[in-house]
Amino acid sequence: MNSICNREDSCTSAQREAAKHFEGPLLIVAGPGAGKTRVLVERVAYLVKKKKVDPSNILVITFTVKAAEELKARLSHCVGQEIVSMQISTIHSFCHEILRDYSDYHELGATFDVLDSEMQLMFMRANFYKLGINRLVNMGRISEVLDGFNKCGENIIPPNELSEHLKKRYPDNKKYQEFCKSYEKYLEALGEQKKIDFAGLQINVLKLLKNNPDVLKAIRDKYRFILVDEYQDTNPIQDEFFDLISNTHKNICVVGDEDQSIYAFRGADPWNFIRFKEKYDSKYVSLDKNFRSTSNIVKLFDGFMENYRSYPKKIEPSRECGNNIIILKSDDVTDEAKNVVRTIKQLKEDGIIPHYGYVALLFRSVRYHANKIIAELKKNDIPYTVKGHGSFLDRKEIQTMLYMLSYVDPPSYDDRFTSWNNWWNISMFETEFLNLNPKTVEALYNLEKDFDISSLLTKQEFVDIGMEDDQDINKLQQLNQLKQELSEKPRTILQTYYDILEISGYLKWLVTDETPKNQEKIYNLAQLSSILNKYEYMNKNPKIKDFMFYLYLLPSGMQYDEHVVDNPFSVNISTVHQSKGLEFPVVFICSVIKNRFPGRKKKEKNLVPIPQELLLKFKKKDLTLLTEDTILPDEFDMEERRLFYVAMTRAQDVLVVSTADKIKVNKVGYSPYVKEIEKIEEVTNSCKFMEMCKDRDLSKEKPISLSYSSIDTYNRCPFMYKMLYEYGFQTPPSYMQNYGIIIHNCLEKIHIGLKNDENIDGSRIKEIVQTCWITLHTNKKKDENQRMMVERNLLDYVHEVKDHSRKIISAEEPFSIVKKNMEINGRTDLILENNQGEIELLDFKAREQMGIEKTSVEFQLKMYEYALKDKYKFDKLCAYTFKDKQKTFFDSKPEDIDELDKNLEKLCDKINEHEFTPKESNFCTHCGFKFCC
Repeated sequence: MNSICNREDSCTSAQREAAKHFEGPLLIVAGPGAGKTRVLVERVAYLVKKKKVDPSNILVITFTVKAAEELKARLSHCVGQEIVSMQISTIHSFCHEILRDYSDYHELGATFDVLDSEMQLMFMRANFYKLGINRLVNMGRISEVLDGFNKCGENIIPPNELSEHLKKRYPDNKKYQEFCKSYEKYLEALGEQKKIDFAGLQINVLKLLKNNPDVLKAIRDKYRFILVDEYQDTNPIQDEFFDLISNTHKNICVVGDEDQSIYAFRGADPWNFIRFKEKYDSKYVSLDKNFRSTSNIVKLFDGFMENYRSYPKKIEPSRECGNNIIILKSDDVTDEAKNVVRTIKQLKEDGIIPHYGYVALLFRSVRYHANKIIAELKKNDIPYTVKGHGSFLDRKEIQTMLYMLSYVDPPSYDDRFTSWNNWWNISMFETEFLNLNPKTVEALYNLEKDFDISSLLTKQEFVDIGMEDDQDINKLQQLNQLKQELSEKPRTILQTYYDILEISGYLKWLVTDETPKNQEKIYNLAQLSSILNKYEYMNKNPKIKDFMFYLYLLPSGMQYDEHVVDNPFSVNISTVHQSKGLEFPVVFICSVIKNRFPGRKKKEKNLVPIPQELLLKFKKKDLTLLTEDTILPDEFDMEERRLFYVAMTRAQDVLVVSTADKIKVNKVGYSPYVKEIEKIEEVTNSCKFMEMCKDRDLSKEKPISLSYSSIDTYNRCPFMYKMLYEYGFQTPPSYMQNYGIIIHNCLEKIHIGLKNDENIDGSRIKEIVQTCWITLHTNKKKDENQRMMVERNLLDYVHEVKDHSRKIISAEEPFSIVKKNMEINGRTDLILENNQGEIELLDFKAREQMGIEKTSVEFQLKMYEYALKDKYKFDKLCAYTFKDKQKTFFDSKPEDIDELDKNLEKLCDKINEHEFTPKESNFCTHCGFKFCC
């Protein structure tokens, strides 16, 4: 079959068979480098283009947001605009959407927060005493409780059921019962605060579907074709969910590879994938041809795994023999670091690789195993990019900012951060952050140890202690004034953070000299603003000191990674888990040492022992589906084997396995994996020693992803766009933003109801507002009055729209504008047919009409018109201002579409060329970045 997507290379017979399968369940076992993403794209294209399946009837689920975005981009180019109505997302995003769309069927309503692991930790810290966690552990061990709660959630174990089982087994253990009480309070607190964790998200969707047959039928009828990628990484709840929604049409296609299941620590159960064929009596296609690696690398990893597979497969290489596998043996880990770096340099000097970007160093753990090699790379001036190191708090600009926040915080810190003592001191005044004159720093060091610098408020007081530089005195004076202000009238931590940036002049200095190093500093300062914003959102009136303790007590597995600017010419360092789905010309698997890789099986340190009979993976295993030869790959050693297999399969041209005999002075020995692959003599000695790597373009330019909001921001001020959308600085939501969210969500429900001939009366309006409400005022009476006013205005609006229109054509219609260098995504508010038979495109604003012409709403409406030009011919474009119930109409002219097309192209070119010059306007007065532009 020639490619439906007009690719020059045609599909293999197996790819063709998978892509052209139409109805009925399908299992695709996709070996490494077998082109599974291509098969997914070709299969969707076949359904839409050849079988004329409505794209809105197709659901595609991927494991990561990045994979979903990549799939969308590839399908956009292949299928075109039609993919806009297709659901392509992660399972969590899809579940979130279902709960939001059917918010009247559950207690969470339409506006609830989904907590990622970071926000979940913040939530538990904020409710530490309320939940009774203090009776179980101290604050530093809260992650153990979090792990226990998550395990209960992932296995749908109610607190009372767990309590009963634990009472029978451990009748005298009060701590276990305290855990159950704490877990019950945790679930109650989430519900009260309209929050939900990842496990709860999936459990609530299952409950919604099981308890509401009409909702289940609607989901089944809508998604007639379901495709799930990386099915070996699903957990039992997700498996049940897909089983439930695919039950009518049975058109479920799952793609995966049990050999690459490496996420057991997240609850993944490869058994879901292994039993799929028998459970569904599905068609089975195996993609065995590897397009990535040279034949000797393929033979090595295939030989390593061939006796441990559940599905029989023989990976076939499409490339010829390449470089020999190198097994790099060292005396100890210090020697290993030198040998690895020496080999990397040799590869470059011998012309095997054109630059260091061809090399990846993969570790079982970067945080614990990579430091010596990183130090050696630094010593040899070899550029590198590291992920998974958890080194955010080690960055000097972050340490300085944290110290400055503590400096202006009125309470005493009483030496509470002892492990930070090597930097948590006056040395922070020496950094480039404040850029103080050396004489000023000397004057500071000459002060008595217990002298309170923050007590100095006048210029003369600074002069009296030996300071001369006016700029330095001004900075320190402003910091001390800020401290005094905070003691009198507290403000948000995020606002204090921006105040310090303004006083120091540091951010302004960085943005005027955006070298790659300075860009990294800006990105990391932006990341700190994001962490602060989340922390303040999750805590009521938090103090700076509380935030410091949050960072100080972060569990080792949840340390923040520093942001590094992508450099295509630097060595890539990451964990094997992070490398999944990637490929590199040269791969070093480092520290393949006994008890490091594979790791040593540790006794599970569960705060509470969860009885095995309560775990879903044991409840759901149907042993009658097992044959004598089936291997159940859920043991620790199998997970480690699969992890090493995944590491080897990342290599395209050169594979180096590095091991050492000793760690420090302790003899530990080489990994058993080294001994195993050495036995595959045919592989290690059959090819040439060293030949040049295949030439590749490693630059990873992606199309710009834009929305109306980001385009509007760029048009207002390119510099503001850069700070918000390029660097990712966060600013807290305003009252008007929250008010706008309420109005938007209420109108969406009203429009969908009217479209479906639902009776939208006063009582229904009250239900909708209750579901969508966000607290706007701390004063309950004031908040209630505001809510009642919104209800009245919405009821008036319903009468108006009924009188004005024949029918609602569409509410929240998605659109996508895809071009060579950009992708613009969005949704319209409303499309209706009025009483004169004209088609109107409406956008709603929470504001009043006065001055609406000076806003960018006309541009917004014309952009929507342009995006939907092939589907609708609009007679009117209208902005509706909700506060005063006024309409403003704009002309729709064909020439506007051509003009807008050109303007969007120009705008994207400017963003691609990094044109971010500040634009002076009336908006500058309220801009949060006016101090640094």
